[in-house]
Amino acid sequence: MSTTNTHGIDDLQAWVGRKETQNDLVGLGRMQQLAATFGWPQETLKEGAPLPPLAHLFFCNEVTPAAELDHDGHIKRGGFMPPVALPRRMWAGSDTRFDAPIKIGDRVERQSTIRSIKEKTGRSGTLIFVSLERAFASSSGGSLVETRTVVYREVPSVMAPETMGRELEPMEAQVRRDYLPDEIMLFRFSALTWNGHRIHYDREFCQTNEFYPDIVVHGPLMGFLAAQAAAELREQPMRRFDFRSQQPCFVNRPIAVEAAGLIDDENGQSASVRVTNFAGEVALLGKAEW
Repeated sequence: MSTTNTHGIDDLQAWVGRKETQNDLVGLGRMQQLAATFGWPQETLKEGAPLPPLAHLFFCNEVTPAAELDHDGHIKRGGFMPPVALPRRMWAGSDTRFDAPIKIGDRVERQSTIRSIKEKTGRSGTLIFVSLERAFASSSGGSLVETRTVVYREVPSVMAPETMGRELEPMEAQVRRDYLPDEIMLFRFSALTWNGHRIHYDREFCQTNEFYPDIVVHGPLMGFLAAQAAAELREQPMRRFDFRSQQPCFVNRPIAVEAAGLIDDENGQSASVRVTNFAGEVALLGKAEW
């Protein structure tokens, strides 16, 4: 039996190579809203200042009419994104290469290309991984390329646990920041990224449709915070940031963002970053390079 109903994995390969283009203005106002979301000072935010790492997440997002949204708040599949029928959609991670800084005030264009669609089998059953390349270019000559991985899977038959019981490797953090992702923070992050996915604001939907115990913290929210912690280790612009989700975090449970281990190698310098949940377990792992 096909795991994707009317579209098997072979049929989905027709979506590989599809492209989509979006344009936006890297406005100062949106960056001020971002700083206010996390309680950061706004003195350094001004026209011509370079974007912090991963701040491209807040620009060139699809402005989708309500009639084109699915029941979960995402864009209906079958247009740019392939019609994967597995119901649960999750952000697995991103790998971003920063070529030249995009600046506040720039006009920016983002071209997305579907690079691969792969089927795998895990402990939870069938998984479909969709890899997207998102290339940004700005009016001042800035550019970056993000490779984003989205995973689709079945909804479990029982409520997902709040923690996975995974042991935590010791880390002597050089930077540590503590956050409490409450409903307001998640609402603002969804608004800034124009993300209508109901798992980030609708508790009943989370519990009855996708069997999460509570509202889910955005994977890119934790990735963005991890990139900011890594950026505190060096003043030089980052050239690459890669992160992978390990397990979900939930609203009103504290998280810790840590960065450590700035080391030299033949390619430059690198550091490890991670986000841990309220139980001290790893929710996200990442690496920064300069």
